[in-house]
Amino acid sequence: MSKREKIYIVSPIFCRGGSGAAIYYNILADSLQSNGFDVTIITDKEKCKSKLKIIRLFPVRSSRKKNILSYFYYFIQNLTYLRLPFILFKGRPSVVIVHSSFFNYPGIFYPIMRLITRTFRKIKFVGDVRDRGLCKKRIYQLDIFNSIVACSKNVENHLLHYHKLKPKVHHIPIIQEDLSSYYSDSSVIFGYDLRKIEYILYAGLIKESKKVDILLDSFINYVYLKNENIKFILCGIVKTNNKQVVNNLKDKGVIFLGNVDRDNVLKLMRY
Repeated sequence: MSKREKIYIVSPIFCRGGSGAAIYYNILADSLQSNGFDVTIITDKEKCKSKLKIIRLFPVRSSRKKNILSYFYYFIQNLTYLRLPFILFKGRPSVVIVHSSFFNYPGIFYPIMRLITRTFRKIKFVGDVRDRGLCKKRIYQLDIFNSIVACSKNVENHLLHYHKLKPKVHHIPIIQEDLSSYYSDSSVIFGYDLRKIEYILYAGLIKESKKVDILLDSFINYVYLKNENIKFILCGIVKTNNKQVVNNLKDKGVIFLGNVDRDNVLKLMRY
């Protein structure tokens, strides 16, 4: 019996359902695994139920409060990057998929990845770009990858402005969750019966770049004023210091659930 081809996915987040990246990589990993690949996830130390092999390497991401402790965690995370070459040497994967958010901040991730891509020539490295947040310098650094995946035409068009990257950029649409096969024996979540309330759902990072501040303001000052039976349910990680946004999460018509797992996100979408 031939060995299954190994694919490693390197993501700063995997176990939190209130993040688009976490849900995306869960779907991708499950799909690859079910199609015969041997999938390993390299991510943070957040624990969750999963049948996949998970190497919990990075510290759990801090929330919106930036203090000495959060910078200490970031320093520790940079040190953990030094373990990546040894993990890949031991595992010998055929493909390594890397989330581009590692390039968002200054640190040693880029030089480590450049060393890795030059050392492990037999491995195909794929950079997964899921937003337009990278600055010009960071985008040029993506050239270390053999291929670059853009999750949308918007991101693809942005990357194609950099002629050196053009041959490597491929647009692969975001995988959609199949809700038809999702089953739950209960419609109750955190004390709310989803069959008995009308609601608008947002699942993802709570920050201004996602326009959550506008969504909250529009709901509170327009939608809820016209119909108090409708609720606005949000789940995800708070990544803002905006006091107005934080206060609006406590508004009467708003239900903020914090971080929830993938099953509960699917339950919210299903009902």
